[in-house]
Amino acid sequence: MCAFPLQRREQRYQRRQREERETAVWMRQVQAIGTPESGSLWVPVGDRGADMFPFFQACRSAQAHFLVRAAQNRRVQESEEEISSSLTQARAFPSQASHVLELPARHGHQKRRAQLQLAFGQLTLLPPRQEPRASKEPLTVWVIRVWEEQAPEGEEPLEWVLLTSVPTTTLEEAWERVDWYRHRWLVEDYHPCLKSGCRIEQRQGPPVDGLMRRLGSVVPAGRTLVAGACLRSGRPRAPGERAD
Repeated sequence: MCAFPLQRREQRYQRRQREERETAVWMRQVQAIGTPESGSLWVPVGDRGADMFPFFQACRSAQAHFLVRAAQNRRVQESEEEISSSLTQARAFPSQASHVLELPARHGHQKRRAQLQLAFGQLTLLPPRQEPRASKEPLTVWVIRVWEEQAPEGEEPLEWVLLTSVPTTTLEEAWERVDWYRHRWLVEDYHPCLKSGCRIEQRQGPPVDGLMRRLGSVVPAGRTLVAGACLRSGRPRAPGERAD
């Protein structure tokens, strides 16, 4: 899945059009994947570009779950009379555990170890008032926040606020959701491997079936390149993934 770049000096109507295009990308993915088989747990994992109420509801309608890094400070129903905001509430959760996470080298930053705090809880998100595609029903989610209280000089402290529909009631489950999100690093590496390592964009031609055949040959090669990069950098690999 992808996100569209933010335009400079974006007008309100341009922002609305961009958001509609982004929503369409994620919605098409949910529709293309379809409904999971009985007994299966499908969890689309998205970055901040996927923090969209219609996407959450589409996943639930398809009997799938979702795990998304929060970007919006959404309205939260605390009680019948009190409304707060999601990021404010998440950052008010006290730390419940601490863990060292290996951060791989990327984008000009060296590999380092981060001492992360973790907190999690349940919130009820209210639907956006200016989103006609969203249902008017509130949505209950589990919120997992991991953050770095102090980062090395020159580094920005890490913070992830994750929203998920997957029930998360124990520390073990909360850390598991964090690990699921960490695997987005694989996706971020996979696309450059297809573009640079396998030169898929240079191989494109008019016939769609020809492109599909090329993808069938380069996808395994891209996967191997990513697996090799994981071994070299120490990044997490998907369960059962081999590097040979």
